[in-house]
Amino acid sequence: LALLNPLASKESKLDSIFTNIRNLALAAPQSLLAMQSVTDFPISMPCLGFCCQCMLGSGVASSPASKEVMPTGIGIFPERGIWLFPREQGRRAGLCWLAKDACRRCSFCACCCLGGLGGCDGSLEPPLPQENPKVIMYLHGGAFALTNAETYPWLLGYELVRRTGAVVLIPDFQRTPQVRFEEPGDPISQCLQLYRNLLLLYGPSRIVLMGDSAGGNLAMAVLFAAQSEGLTSCAGLVLISPWADTSEEAACDPTRSSNSENDFLPEARIRSFADAYATAALREKPLASPLLAPQDWFVKLPPVFLTFGSHEILCGQQQKLAARLREAKVLRGMYEAPQMPHVFPLFAAVVWGAGTPTAEASRPPAVEALLHMQSFLVSLGFASANEEVPFVLGDESIS
Repeated sequence: LALLNPLASKESKLDSIFTNIRNLALAAPQSLLAMQSVTDFPISMPCLGFCCQCMLGSGVASSPASKEVMPTGIGIFPERGIWLFPREQGRRAGLCWLAKDACRRCSFCACCCLGGLGGCDGSLEPPLPQENPKVIMYLHGGAFALTNAETYPWLLGYELVRRTGAVVLIPDFQRTPQVRFEEPGDPISQCLQLYRNLLLLYGPSRIVLMGDSAGGNLAMAVLFAAQSEGLTSCAGLVLISPWADTSEEAACDPTRSSNSENDFLPEARIRSFADAYATAALREKPLASPLLAPQDWFVKLPPVFLTFGSHEILCGQQQKLAARLREAKVLRGMYEAPQMPHVFPLFAAVVWGAGTPTAEASRPPAVEALLHMQSFLVSLGFASANEEVPFVLGDESIS
């Protein structure tokens, strides 16, 4: 309702989103399965995907990822994630995939018949690697337990495609409590297999890994695990408010208490999610807490862009992560947004609309983060340079 209020300012709408997320987090049931059912609402409401595509998905098409991409998805449904790509590059599918899943997505059938409007576009498939050789593998956040691939097109996925012209792959992976760290089929092993597949299809220089919150943790863990297998590193890594340290020691960071009233993440929830993901002993391992990895692992990372907010409850560990990346000489750019909470860039397009403002006087921190992110991708050859986009080059951090 706040978003629909024509009298409210954009900033007040963003504040309303953060306030409502915090209230929901505080009121949510303790059961992880119950919380999953709340955050998985896009799966059971295809009309929501249609509305978001119409409002925010201009120029972007989407298609479900197959089992050849990810071996398993979430729940009882066959999807393994979502491909997003420029609509003009989409290939016509021989058979609309909606026919196989009419009960779940029947509300999209008419849209596909009318030319693929809205939702997962069953009439188009992603371009082949030789047609569009750039891919962004985006690992979603949610404390290893919440949200899914279908939550993210309208949060950031559409905007990434528009700003880069790349193909974006948002995979679904098994989450806690169904599977925990180091158990067979855990998120790291699933995403590592996907990374192997993309290396074969695209080659390392055409892949960028991205992740927010727990997804940022997974992105680093995947690259660290890939190092141990001797796999080539990708072109770049983008981290949005990464949950880099899940260990017990991280709970003693001063910012966990000093920012507890500023962020929408309740401290008690962070502890419960960490316990659900792995035991205290296992969370000391570098793949569970990448911040604790040996320095020579950091040196082998690709160029990194890091963004987070100064009001985050995880701000302390993110500043430590920045220091380690800078020491390893892989930190290409950083934006620490003043007075912003966790994963704030995800809401830029939702509040400011597709494209988001670029005029200097109208850049709020959420939009500024996207512009710095885009300029980092430009430096990797993943976006067309725009004179209105501030370039982020070298090791210096920007705040």
